[in-house]
Amino acid sequence: MGNLGIYQTMTTVMKAMGGPAKALTLGVAVVGTAGYGVIRLGEFGGKKLIEAAKATLANRRARSEVIEQVFTIHTDGVADDGLEFKAGGQYRALEQDGDAVLIELFGDGDGHYVSGAFLATISDFPAELPAADE
Repeated sequence: MGNLGIYQTMTTVMKAMGGPAKALTLGVAVVGTAGYGVIRLGEFGGKKLIEAAKATLANRRARSEVIEQVFTIHTDGVADDGLEFKAGGQYRALEQDGDAVLIELFGDGDGHYVSGAFLATISDFPAELPAADE
């Protein structure tokens, strides 16, 4: 009887469950319940993934509204790195990462990272802008 292996184990388990019919019924119930749970989890995860993708796309669209736009400076100011802004001057927003905005100050030719909050105080740059990393 030692060479029956898994067959012996299966028959012992089925006998303990009350026979092959009851074992099959229980097996179908377990597999069906597990399958239903997996499908529901997949549906929940899919909905969350779609919501996250929509939010990311909305943020990207809002950010792209300022990229490549030209803004006019209405108040003199000096950025944290010493970059001077003169009233009447203009700059172009090239990229945004969080509150940091890469700008091209006309007449300078170089790119500079400046705080979006600072730009909103000295120019017509929008004060409320979604963060790029959301």
